[in-house]
Amino acid sequence: MMRGVLSGKVLMPLLVTLSVATVVNLYHVGDANRDGKVDAHDLELLRSAWGSSSGDPRYSSEVDFNGDGKIDICDLALLGKHWLLLYAVVYVDPESLNLESSGEWVTCYIELPDGYNVGDIDVATIQLNNKISAESKPTNIGDYDKDGTPDLMVKLDRAKTIDCVSRILENADEFTHATLTVTGKLYDGTNFLGIDTVKIPQAFKFKRLLS
Repeated sequence: MMRGVLSGKVLMPLLVTLSVATVVNLYHVGDANRDGKVDAHDLELLRSAWGSSSGDPRYSSEVDFNGDGKIDICDLALLGKHWLLLYAVVYVDPESLNLESSGEWVTCYIELPDGYNVGDIDVATIQLNNKISAESKPTNIGDYDKDGTPDLMVKLDRAKTIDCVSRILENADEFTHATLTVTGKLYDGTNFLGIDTVKIPQAFKFKRLLS
């Protein structure tokens, strides 16, 4: 479970107001872009800064929801408390993605928290970075990481995934890794979210630096 995201059930958002002479509307924790709602736009800002810390060019205090100087699972948990989500543990395979490869698929494995069945995931709703939909087949339920918790295997179009990662790197200050989000729904409408990081081979980094 080390590469994935801690599992747990979270609650729906509540609008918090205080009335002391005047009514003060408080932004939700998790509302990184201050638009009054916690949604995919805030998730994208968190994803962009994932794994960074104060002083890193990717770090943003707007998504450091607990103010500890680093962007990690604690911030994701705070965002999740204001959004109806399950935290999924996700693994994107290969862990090191060759952006010049011509393979057909990238494989994604999804685990849900205790009490939830990966067989209840609606494959048609699974997306990578809110852009790439999972293929309807093949799928399989197994135990990829051998931790005793079932996971759902789905396939993602490799060319589309490489294009998505390349676009992330176009705006990055470093080329060592790319952070990916996997989202989807259960058949009862419950949302889930997981984050994983893929490594970028040295050869691609040197090619970018020389271009």
